[in-house]
Amino acid sequence: MPFGVFLKRKFKVILFDLGGVVVDVNNDHYIDYISRVSGRSWHKAKETVYRYTRLMEKDGIGMRDFNRGVAMSLGMNRKDVKWLEFYKKHVGIIDNTVALIRKLKGKYRIACLSNIDHVKYRYTRKILDFSIFNRRFTSCNMRMAKPERRIFRTVVKKLNVKPEEILFIDNDIRNVREARKVGICSIHYIGFRRLVKKLNGLLSDGV
Repeated sequence: MPFGVFLKRKFKVILFDLGGVVVDVNNDHYIDYISRVSGRSWHKAKETVYRYTRLMEKDGIGMRDFNRGVAMSLGMNRKDVKWLEFYKKHVGIIDNTVALIRKLKGKYRIACLSNIDHVKYRYTRKILDFSIFNRRFTSCNMRMAKPERRIFRTVVKKLNVKPEEILFIDNDIRNVREARKVGICSIHYIGFRRLVKKLNGLLSDGV
């Protein structure tokens, strides 16, 4: 379905990704560290970390198994993996987005859809007021992850709306493309100012 078709739709739900949109975390810091400590290439470190991260995000393994898997794959000492320590050190809240969500919440149902594991999710709940969301969808609880189409179909069903009544915002273009394929209008987040400009063009009363 062409993107422009959505312009005349009436949205009921605005669905936000967390990492990179609401929560600011630069995973490259961690990859740099793992590459340096393991002595492996940056790309090898990234491939390994992302492989085990995806397993955690879908509740396939816990943090102990993550630490063990990364350490064994890269020839490291398990105590040097320090995954959670790096997350806590570098994670932050994107205040502009949070303020925007609070403004939109009076007009729309607000939800989040995030690829995140249980440990990160518990810590993020300590630094972000999740009451800004009417509904929360996480890969670790759903045991499926973006960009799988079934996760978008499941969210549509749980929200009890039509796909075209959802506006989805994500910083990963792969997730945006797959959401569009199930009929969800989607914005590729590449910065707050551009997001506001897109929303002003899509929402009948703007922001």
